[in-house]
Amino acid sequence: MLDSSAEISPAPEIKTSDRISLYKSQNLEVFIPKKPNIPLNEGLHVRVSGQHDSMDPPKQVLSRYLEGLGVAKVIAESGVTRELWANTRLEKGQVVSVYGRVPGEVDSWRKPVDTNNREAANIDTIEPQYPEKRLQELCQRYLPKWDVLAQKMELFGNGVKGSDLEGNNSGDPIIWENDTLTVQIIKNRHLDGYHLVVNPKEGFSRQWQTVKETRDDKEQQKMIQKYVLSTIEATAVAMGVRQLLSGGRGEIHNSGNWAGGLKTIEEGGKLSMQELDDNLKKEKKLHRADLETSETRFGTSMHAHVYIPKEGDVVVLPPMSLGEAKSKREDAESRGLSTQEFDNIINQWEVIPPTSEEQMREIQAMIGNGKLTKWLEENCRGPLITAQAA
Repeated sequence: MLDSSAEISPAPEIKTSDRISLYKSQNLEVFIPKKPNIPLNEGLHVRVSGQHDSMDPPKQVLSRYLEGLGVAKVIAESGVTRELWANTRLEKGQVVSVYGRVPGEVDSWRKPVDTNNREAANIDTIEPQYPEKRLQELCQRYLPKWDVLAQKMELFGNGVKGSDLEGNNSGDPIIWENDTLTVQIIKNRHLDGYHLVVNPKEGFSRQWQTVKETRDDKEQQKMIQKYVLSTIEATAVAMGVRQLLSGGRGEIHNSGNWAGGLKTIEEGGKLSMQELDDNLKKEKKLHRADLETSETRFGTSMHAHVYIPKEGDVVVLPPMSLGEAKSKREDAESRGLSTQEFDNIINQWEVIPPTSEEQMREIQAMIGNGKLTKWLEENCRGPLITAQAA
C-alpha cells in the first residue's frame, strides 16, 4: 500500500519580484515564474495562484484551475505565441500550472511535460521569443470572461449520484461512475504507484468557451459551456481520488488540450512547420479551424490523469508510449543510427510493474463504499464561487 499519511510539502512561495505578471483579479494572479519548470524554448510555464494555494479548499483550487483553461486558450490560440497547444496541471501544493508546447522542439513535440531536474534557466524577460505586453493585453481581454464563467458555474447541479462498481472487466477496470463521468484504474500504468483516469462520458470537440450564449441564456445567467463544466467536474473527481488515495500527494494532468493526433505534413498531417515560421498567425488560424470542425482529427476529448508515485512527490513519466519507442528504435537501427534514447525509454517502461490485483482492491477499498461520492458532495457540489469567496 502507498503511504497516504506522508506529509505533503507545500510549493515554495514565489515573490512578486520573481514573476512576470500577466493578469490580476481580486482573488488570484496569473504569472510566468522567473524560475520556470521548463526551458523557455519548449514553451511558456504559467502559474495561476491565489494568496494561499496550499491552504485553498477544493472549490478555490478548481476556480484557479478554471482560469488555467483560459490561460491555455490564450497560449494555444493566440497568434503571438509559438505554441499550438497547452497542458494544464494540478501539481504539488495545489499549484495550478499551464505549460505551452512548441512544435519542432524535440522535448516538446507530443511528449509529456518533463519538469524534473531540467535545470531550466532563470529568465528576467520572455522577450524576444514572446511579446510580453501583447500577452498581458490578451489575458486582460479574455480572462475576465472566465471570471464571469466561474461566477455562473455550478458543479454537480443535480447531485453527484456516484456509484461504486466492481471493475472486474478484462480491460482497465472502471470502479466508479455517475451520470457523466467514470473513474478507471490503469493496469499498464505510466509510473510505479497509482495511475487512474477520470473520463467524461460525453465527448466534445475542445474544452474552450466556444458555445455562443443566447439572450435568454444571459438573462437567466445560465452556464452553458458544457465542455468547460465537464472538465472542471472531472478535475474535481480526480482531486477526490488523489485525496482519498494519498492525502493529496501526486499530480493531476489534463490531457484534453494535448492535441495528440496533431501531425506535420511530413508525418501525413496538415501542420506546416515552415508556415509556422513564415506566417504564425495564419497557420494557427488553420489549426483552430480544424479543431472547431473535427473533434476526432486531433483527439482532444478531455480526460484527467491521476498520478501518485509510490514514494515522494516526484512524477516521472516515459516521454513516449512503449509501442512508439519500439517502432522508433527499429527505424533507427535499420538506418544505422544510435538506439540509446529509445533503449532508455523501453527500459523505463519495463521497470514499471503493472497494477496488481491486490493494488486494485486497495484502491477500491479507499475510494469505494461511497467515500468518493461523499467527498464530492461535501467539498465540490454547488456554486463554484460562493458568496464568501466572491
